[in-house]
Amino acid sequence: MSPSLSLLVQHRLVEKIVERYGDPSDIRHRVREGESALLDSIARDVDALYPGVIAELLMDPTGPEKAVLRDASGQTLFSQRVKAGVIEAVYGEPLSPPLLILPEPGGSIQPRDNPFPGPVHAVCFEYLPNFANELYPLLVDAYIHDLSRPDPKRTPAVGVHVSWLEDEWRAARAIFYRPRDNELIETPLAPPVDIASVQFLAVSPACHQHYSERFSHLNIPQLNPYSEARRTDDKYACFLEWKKNGVPTPEAVLIPQSDARNLLIARQRIEAAFPVLFGAAPQDEIIVMVQPNRGTEGRGTKAFRGPASWPGMAVRHPDLLEHVRQIAAGDDVLLRRGVGNLLVHDAIYRKNVCFDIRLNVAAGRVESGFWMAAAPGAVVSSPSAGGRIIEWKHPPRPPGDVTGPEGGLTWDAETWRIIERAAEAAAACFPECRLVGVDARLEWTGGRVIPWILDINPRPAGLSHSRYFATGEPGVTQRLWQDLHNLRKRSGEGT
Repeated sequence: MSPSLSLLVQHRLVEKIVERYGDPSDIRHRVREGESALLDSIARDVDALYPGVIAELLMDPTGPEKAVLRDASGQTLFSQRVKAGVIEAVYGEPLSPPLLILPEPGGSIQPRDNPFPGPVHAVCFEYLPNFANELYPLLVDAYIHDLSRPDPKRTPAVGVHVSWLEDEWRAARAIFYRPRDNELIETPLAPPVDIASVQFLAVSPACHQHYSERFSHLNIPQLNPYSEARRTDDKYACFLEWKKNGVPTPEAVLIPQSDARNLLIARQRIEAAFPVLFGAAPQDEIIVMVQPNRGTEGRGTKAFRGPASWPGMAVRHPDLLEHVRQIAAGDDVLLRRGVGNLLVHDAIYRKNVCFDIRLNVAAGRVESGFWMAAAPGAVVSSPSAGGRIIEWKHPPRPPGDVTGPEGGLTWDAETWRIIERAAEAAAACFPECRLVGVDARLEWTGGRVIPWILDINPRPAGLSHSRYFATGEPGVTQRLWQDLHNLRKRSGEGT
């Protein structure tokens, strides 16, 4: 059976959705402008249109083999995955080759041999939409690294949804990379394949914990075990660890959830936090960041700009306490001093904007990354909060002119090395997390640059936007795979 069967069905469905709702770019714009129910409506239409598209293809004399299509379209999993691909095509921004979905064997669908000679390195994930964007660069990186290894016994990297884990540790289905055609293929595996090592991306902390503990009991090596990743999920714990180790990070104050839920106590705690965050010296204007202590990718983070005293800030931003209350419904509240006075020129907006640098630290060293630019006039740069990703095509030079209060910044090798050292020092505080995304915001003061470390993510996103800082080529890491090879050897696997 041709693996392009799933794409044929998806293309027909996408054509019909576009006829009803407009081009994918319009759909993405409408959803981001607040039409949250639009995707639900599209999903219902995809479900309703699916049987008709299958019937059309079965009647098409130039279409695929009819018996195979009939058997495949009757499989619940195949149908679900094809439909999910339609939603991704009309809403997501594809940064990888199309994912080809293979159905389970049965009827006219013949069994296939496993494409792997032995155990695999599993990149386990929970969230399906657009996950191929995160997986693709890792699989390509792993393949390229394996080409340099003289040992013919290699451990291929594959993507494995947690629901595809038989007995919670063997892969019954996987996404693999076929370099000959630059394809991503999702295939059933019969018999299920053993897992030699594992990492987690696009998973919730609860899911990470469950499966990480399972693999730990089986003594299967992990790149970022939950026991270590949970420490990085706590932003205030990171702040304390970094302060102890001399990593530049902005002042922070934690308001426990129980206090933040009581508006009277929350007001008192915020007022007491201002001298800690901003000092006793009067300032014309400051920025206080208010965010969930365990939030990720900028979700729930808001910046409030105003006078450096709580009474004045409370008058200017009466909604600040309400935002604290909203966060406290599910988390502790973290207050941070807003930092950074450098701006980058955004060629899209043609304006100077705030930015953060995402640095992927692999096996202890900065290797790749990208820039996150805030919308004009905004402070938070995360895409989930309205920012956008800028690819770093010619590192280590910035992707645009960088300016600050003293004019343009001289971006030389020493400036870049200062940034690298800060990110590597931040990651070194969590040594068992072997691939992390470290976010830095830059400040020019006293004739030097300060790379303020904001966050560290043990399940980094945006990997398809990453470029190697040494070459400017797309990619995430080459160091990681040798480190993983050594980790497996130490655990007794011996490959």
